[in-house]
Amino acid sequence: TLNSPTPLFDRTLNLWAKTKDQMGNEYRTHLGSARWTKQSSGKAGELVMSLSSARLPEVFYIETDNGDNPPIEIESVQAHHAVNVVIAKITDSAPVFLYYGNNLAYAPRYDLLLVRAELLSAQKQNATLGAEEVLRAEVKSSSDTGVGSPWLWAALGVVIIVLLWVVSKMLPAAPADK
Repeated sequence: TLNSPTPLFDRTLNLWAKTKDQMGNEYRTHLGSARWTKQSSGKAGELVMSLSSARLPEVFYIETDNGDNPPIEIESVQAHHAVNVVIAKITDSAPVFLYYGNNLAYAPRYDLLLVRAELLSAQKQNATLGAEEVLRAEVKSSSDTGVGSPWLWAALGVVIIVLLWVVSKMLPAAPADK
């Protein structure tokens, strides 16, 4: 939510963040945009941006292009983000693990509405987290380049040799020299 006392403007605001790819190169990720218009007769100078991204980064940027117009004065900026709550029905006494930190993972889409009443009416127990355990990322070896099994390539070579032999037998014989 942004507030502005500036009396008259029409701008498009873009929300973006810096992210890094697997090679460590920085690039801009677009998080959302909104058009903010305030006419001189308008009293409220407030813009509320609803973002579709479920995960917001710790640092993000809001920018606009003023063009030839004077800059917009911003009084306040507020960001509200929903708190995630984990509700689970656990019937086994085995330990439960919570994995997090994969920014490429999407939120699961279960049919929880079908069992919502049962989940919410169950006896609630608070859970505490143990010490954080850092898992190692799986590192691919240099020999694992994704080019297939050596047996696949050997079989492909045998097939090519057999096909070349069949084609050579189907070709007419060369005429003899006189």
